[in-house]
Amino acid sequence: MIARFGLVAAATLLASAAAAQTALMPTVTIYPRQIIRADMLEAREPDARIPGLGAVATAASEIVGKMSRATLLPHRPVPLAALADPPLVQIGSSVRLIFRADGLEIRAAGVALQAAAAGERARARNAQTGVVVSGVLTADGALSIEDGP
Repeated sequence: MIARFGLVAAATLLASAAAAQTALMPTVTIYPRQIIRADMLEAREPDARIPGLGAVATAASEIVGKMSRATLLPHRPVPLAALADPPLVQIGSSVRLIFRADGLEIRAAGVALQAAAAGERARARNAQTGVVVSGVLTADGALSIEDGP
């Protein structure tokens, strides 16, 4: 009976070791809005005593080049929820405005009123008229303004 228990315990231990994965953890403190570089990270086995982590970064492609939304402490797993794409446009930077409606396309120059990443909603001021518009930032950095209701 003890021998069988020993085999079961060893099998359980091996299974949990195989299931344990490494996570990428900062080697330095990373502050909010800071872009994460590869030299700031190391792969380590996460501490099982840290409760409620949720999904954490396990691959460099998930974290390198991203912007931190929260302070990330050294030797602690990086929650995926604490990462964001870096903004394509900053407040005050030039942005192309593209308005589309019923096959018509109008392009104008604008000034970003808020920072935004691709796919996010943002506001900008038309440089010629001063009118404030909002739209979705495209991957090329243009603000796409669709005809609304």
